[in-house]
Amino acid sequence: RSLDESEPWPVARGRRREVQSVAIPVEPREKCGSAEARRMRRAGRIPAILYGLDRPPLALSIETRRLAAEVNKGQRMFDLQLGDKTRVGLLKDLQYNSLGDTILHADFNRVDDATPVSIVVPLEFIGHPSEVSGASLEHVSQDVTVRCLPRKIPTLISVHQSHLEVGDHIEAGQLELPEGVELDDTPTKTLVTFHYRHRPVEAGEAEEGEEGAEPEVLTERRSDDEGEGGKKEG
Repeated sequence: RSLDESEPWPVARGRRREVQSVAIPVEPREKCGSAEARRMRRAGRIPAILYGLDRPPLALSIETRRLAAEVNKGQRMFDLQLGDKTRVGLLKDLQYNSLGDTILHADFNRVDDATPVSIVVPLEFIGHPSEVSGASLEHVSQDVTVRCLPRKIPTLISVHQSHLEVGDHIEAGQLELPEGVELDDTPTKTLVTFHYRHRPVEAGEAEEGEEGAEPEVLTERRSDDEGEGGKKEG
């Protein structure tokens, strides 16, 4: 499977409100191809590519366990340390094996602290509406796309839902975004709804249905030896 910016990412742990970069050592990758990639994976490393900002792609290799540990924490921005140089990369795509438990390849986007990026951020739902019999709270979306500077990327975006009444919903355009962050998603995108699972029957409707109902007329079955006139045939 592949995990990219169109799918939910692991939620960052802790209460940091902005993404922080983490240093991770990388090595240059001179050989390419499936055979070289298999050899690299047997040695505990995976192939990776750093691209973007109108610069040539840079082929790298990264220690698999080190990258996986950071990804599982929700980390997405890395200071890629190559020799005495450091390049900031935003994790854009991960390719996994068929079981989805081992990273096979990673793609990074070069980022510039002065250039905004568009990125998917997970939602954090806070609170719960008052209990209403027959009503259900449904989280329709788990994330939204925002645009901001790399150092302003939020780890989570909060959605306060305790004020909802039955029939209400919250759209992406209603979110209170952090300073410097703007919505880069459909404003009418539904995030959460509070609705009846089945529309309850109002008391007036029930009574009207009972009073207006006409009794079912059953036709008495004629015996086999009666004719159409109801008399026995001679």
